[in-house]
Amino acid sequence: PPPSPPVPSPPPPSPSPPSPALPSVYPASTLDGYEYMYAPPGASDNYRIHWALSEAQDEVSFAATVERQSGWVGVGFSTDGMMSGSDTVIAWPEASIHMYGLTSYAAPTSDQIIDDAIQDASIGVVDGNMRLEFRRR
Repeated sequence: PPPSPPVPSPPPPSPSPPSPALPSVYPASTLDGYEYMYAPPGASDNYRIHWALSEAQDEVSFAATVERQSGWVGVGFSTDGMMSGSDTVIAWPEASIHMYGLTSYAAPTSDQIIDDAIQDASIGVVDGNMRLEFRRR
């Protein structure tokens, strides 16, 4: 019998979309105890992330603020700007604060909690804004 025709290779995967360009200089934070802040383009409810590097430069203190008094607030850390593969801190007032290792674009589950990844975590409403604060090494 004649030889079988070669099986075509699948197309290469599509590249991830580029992450939005970040500024090279960040404005000073408007919160006491924090050095810098960032307002992600398109973020809702006047979301802001504030941060300060410790004196020993071995940990960072974060505060995420949003102009609302209920719901949840979160902060994600990713090398490529994507939700999948990120470490994300999510907090609900009167409920829980955890860091999750996300594996997909979906609500996290308890088996994705990263134990001892954050310290001194708190959530509350300050001056009408929900505020999540924590430290991370």
